[in-house]
Amino acid sequence: MSTPYLQHAHRRHDSSSSQNIDSDGISFSDLRSSNTSYKPVTGYEELDLGDERSSLRPIIDRKPIQSQSASPTFAPVHPVNHDFLSSTAPRPLPQKHLWRTTVCLLLGLLSVPFYVFCGFAWHYHDRPVKSKDQSNSLNSFGNKLATAFPFVFSLVVGHTVKRIGSWKLERGTTLGSLEQIMGSVALGSTIITQALLRRPNILALLLLVTWALSPIGSQSSLQILTVGLRPTVRNFTIPYFNTDAVPGFSEGDFWNGPSLNALFSSSLMAPTSIRNSSMDLWGNVKVPDISRLPSSVNSTGWTNVPVLNTTYSSVLGIPLSNLPKQGNTTFFIESSYIALDCYDNVTATEGFYNYTAISGVFEDLQNGTLRNGTYYATIPVNTSTLFPMTFERTFSIAIDGFYRGGTFGTVTEYINDTSTYEPRTLLYQTKYGGVSAWCPITTKYVQSAVECAGTDCFVVAIRPSQLKHANSNLTNLGFIAAYDDFCTYLMLASSADLHDGTSSALELYIGNPDSAPHAGLIYPNITGISASDLGIRLQQVINTYWYGSYDPVSMMGFLDLNMSDLTSTLNLTRNTTATNIFFNEVYVMNFGWFFALLLATSTVLGAALVGAFLSWRIRGPDILGHCSTLLRDTPYVTGVKAGTTMDGFERTRREGATRVKLLDVDPDNEVGYIAVAENVGRPDGGLVRGRYYR
Repeated sequence: MSTPYLQHAHRRHDSSSSQNIDSDGISFSDLRSSNTSYKPVTGYEELDLGDERSSLRPIIDRKPIQSQSASPTFAPVHPVNHDFLSSTAPRPLPQKHLWRTTVCLLLGLLSVPFYVFCGFAWHYHDRPVKSKDQSNSLNSFGNKLATAFPFVFSLVVGHTVKRIGSWKLERGTTLGSLEQIMGSVALGSTIITQALLRRPNILALLLLVTWALSPIGSQSSLQILTVGLRPTVRNFTIPYFNTDAVPGFSEGDFWNGPSLNALFSSSLMAPTSIRNSSMDLWGNVKVPDISRLPSSVNSTGWTNVPVLNTTYSSVLGIPLSNLPKQGNTTFFIESSYIALDCYDNVTATEGFYNYTAISGVFEDLQNGTLRNGTYYATIPVNTSTLFPMTFERTFSIAIDGFYRGGTFGTVTEYINDTSTYEPRTLLYQTKYGGVSAWCPITTKYVQSAVECAGTDCFVVAIRPSQLKHANSNLTNLGFIAAYDDFCTYLMLASSADLHDGTSSALELYIGNPDSAPHAGLIYPNITGISASDLGIRLQQVINTYWYGSYDPVSMMGFLDLNMSDLTSTLNLTRNTTATNIFFNEVYVMNFGWFFALLLATSTVLGAALVGAFLSWRIRGPDILGHCSTLLRDTPYVTGVKAGTTMDGFERTRREGATRVKLLDVDPDNEVGYIAVAENVGRPDGGLVRGRYYR
C-alpha cells in the first residue's frame, strides 16, 4: 500500500463532504456510495482505516460488490473508535500467571483420591476380607471414584488443553492445529472435531488417545479391586467310630440299655428327609449298601454313589470328630455292617414256629452236640427279671446256629482263620399280619470316600475294603450269648407295654418306614412285601440296634476321643487323614485395571503440571474459547472494542449486556455479508435461504 493511501486513509470524513479516489487507495466514504453496498451501522461516523505498520488491527481482505462501472479494488481495515481510545488509559499485560499456575496445581490435587485408591488396591491385594462392612466400604469408595473420574479428567485435561492452545497461539501455530486443540476439551467434542476437520495427524491421534483414558479410568475404579476366593489346603487327622471295636452285646455286661433304646426309637421314627439323607438324625455319615447301588464298579474298583435314591446299610451312621465347619473336606473311612439277602420264599404265617430256646443249649454248644437245621431264638419267660409278667412278643428273630469257641466274642478273633464258613440264616416272623422270611447274614467290609461341605457329609464312592478281615460269612451275631442279649434287649425296646393287637416300631418300619411313629396304635399287613424290601429294612433295624450298642452316647454326637474299649486293646475310634480345602474371601487386584487407573490418574496429574508450567509462561490474555472474543475485533458493534489485554471472562463481565446476532450486515446488496453484529432491532439483516453471501 502506497504512502498517499496511508495519508488519505487517516483523514476524517463526514457525510456532507465528497472525496476523490486516490490512485493507490479509496476513500471510506466511497463505501457508502451507490457504487458499493457496504453500509456501516449507525454511530460509526469516524473510521480509522489503519496503517499497514500498525499492529492494532489485522487487515481483512474484503472486496465490495461494485456496479457495472469499473472501480479499483481495495482492502479496508477495521475501524477504531478514537474517542474511546483517547478516553481509556492504556494498561500493561495483567500479571495473572501466578493465579493461573496456582489454579492448575490445585486441580492436580484432584488426582490424590485416585492414587489413594490405587494404594488401597495394592495394599489389600491377596489379603483376607476381615468383614463385610470393610469390603462394602472399599466397593462404595470405588463406585464414587468411578462416577467422579470423568468429571475430574474433563476438568483438568480440558483446562490444560486450553492452556496449550493459548501457549501455541502466542508462539504462532497453524489455524488447523489451533482448531484441533481448542475443539478437544472433552471426549465427545474431540471425536466430533477430528471427524469434521478431517485432519488425520499425530496431534489428532494424541488427543483421541488422551481422552480415551477418561472412560478407561472410570471403569478401572470399578474393576481394580474385587473379592475372590483363595483356596487354603491343609491336611489333618479325623477320628471316626471304629466298627471293629467290641460291640456292647459282646462284653457280657451290657449297661447302656436306656440310652440305646432312645437312640433306636428316635432313629426309626426320624422324618423321611433324614431317613433318605446322607446323614442321620445325629449328624453321623451313613454308609450305603454296596450291593444295592445302581451303578457298576469302575476300573479302580470304586462304585459311585448317586446323590438321590441311595439305599443305606443302616439308619444310623458313623460318628466323626474334629470336622472343620468351613471348606470342603475329603477323606476315606473303613467300616463294616451286617448284610441280609433274604430268599424269595417270604410266606404268610400265623403264629411262631416252635423254636429251640437259646437259654437251654449253651451246654450243647460247648459239648459240640448242637443240632444243625434247628432255629434258635430268645423266648421271653414271664418269670424272668428282664421281661414283665404281661410281656408278649409280637415278632421273633431266630438263627440257625452259632460258632463254637465261646459264648461272647467278635469276628476279629477269626481274622487269621482260613477255614470255610457258610453264612448263618435268620428267620424273621411277626405275630400280626403274619409273615416268615429266611435271610442269610454276612458281614460287609467297605471303604468309603467321604466328602464334606462344612459339616454336611456324604459318601461319594464305595468299594470293598482292601484291608485284611475275617471271613465275610462270619458275623458278630453268631456268638450265642451276644445274640441272646441282642434279641432280649431288642424285644424289650420294641414290644414292651404294647396294647394287644398293635405292633412295635420295628415291625411297622419293616412294613413301611413311614408308619414307625404309629407304634402301639396299629399293626402292619406285610404279607405282600417283597424279599428285597423286607431284607434291607430288617438289615437297617439290626445294624441300628447292634452298632448303637457300641456306645450310644458317641452315636448321639458325643464321640469321646479318649474313650477306649475296656475289654480289648481296640479303641472305639480310628483315625484317617483328611484334606480340607477352605476358600477364604480375599481381595483380588486386577493388575491390568490397576495400571490403567494409574496411567489415567497420572495423565490427570501430568496435565495439571503441564497446565501450571504453561500458565507461568503465557503472557497474553485468555481469549480462546470465549464468545466475547467475537466482539473484540468486529466493526459491527458500537460497544467497547478497546482493552486488548482483557481475558474473555473479563470482557464478558464488562460487555455482557450487549445484544448480538449473526446477520447479514449488507442486506441491501445483491450479495450479502454475514457477520456477528450488534442486534439493534432492525427488521432487515436476517439470513435468507438461497441468497448469496460473500
